Amino acid sequence: MVSRDPLLFSRIVAGKINACRKLPPLPAQRRINNIIFEFDTGEFWGTRHMYYGSYAPLIVETMRRFLHRGDRFIDVGANIGYLSAIGAGIVGKSGEVHSFEPVPAYFQKLQKLVRLNPDYTIVAKACALGETQGMAPIQVTTQIGQNTMVHGLKTSDQVKETIEVPVIRLDSYLEAKGLGEVSLVKIDAQGFEMPILKGLCNYFEQAEFLPPIICEIIPRAYPLLGYQLNELSDYMEQHGYQARNVPDASRAVDICNLKHTEDILFMPTKAARGAARHEQVCPQGRIDELRSGCDSGTLLGIRNKPALLMGAQAQVRSL
Repeated sequence: MVSRDPLLFSRIVAGKINACRKLPPLPAQRRINNIIFEFDTGEFWGTRHMYYGSYAPLIVETMRRFLHRGDRFIDVGANIGYLSAIGAGIVGKSGEVHSFEPVPAYFQKLQKLVRLNPDYTIVAKACALGETQGMAPIQVTTQIGQNTMVHGLKTSDQVKETIEVPVIRLDSYLEAKGLGEVSLVKIDAQGFEMPILKGLCNYFEQAEFLPPIICEIIPRAYPLLGYQLNELSDYMEQHGYQARNVPDASRAVDICNLKHTEDILFMPTKAARGAARHEQVCPQGRIDELRSGCDSGTLLGIRNKPALLMGAQAQVRSL
């Protein structure tokens, strides 16, 4: 995939370069596609990558491909809100972002994102998602972004505390809010994705339009929840989805044979409702953008680093 998309390649190169740069004193605010985001988690390994725009490049690229102005984005497991900010910047003031984060400390950061950007529709919900509404325990880990409702997934020394959080079904939320059309869903729930997807079954059965779903899958969580990976595969196929690769859905992925954590893009099949509108084309304009940005070094953020710039230009032009 990277070899076929020079612009994506350049972003990954930039990520590796920026990972070596120092952060400014925190807290620090920065605009992400016109969205103001505050960075105040210096202890988190991903802060530097987020600040310089190189965090989760394949997920961000998938969002760029499948979200547009005026769209509606659902962020499940929003954590500190970085990908919600990315989504808000893409869908713009005419779009919507609905973000779910059950851990109070991280939800507060999500609320700050909302306050800093009052002209954008960012709806933050302090709850987890699942198959059954009610209260459930979540393990808060020592590392940001690793909180889980799958008990046994983390070792005791990785768990800081266990708290009770409210759980709702996503299909019930969408129905109650009258949100008939969703453009993209992102699920990062540290192994709890199966119950979350089961909590969407009514939406799958009734929606006129099925959205792509970016979903992190953690295979070793399934036996801990009493599931097998083939049950996830069968469930999604039953509701008109096929597992494909991020970011461009160019190949099918056999999730039954996954051994390690992997981000998957569930795409509506050709027979599913609304599948045709997701056909993606990589325009020549993307390549032209790279050529121009690479010549100056601005796209890679290395304008004043001649040796790095020459090396990156050579790699890009060889593709």
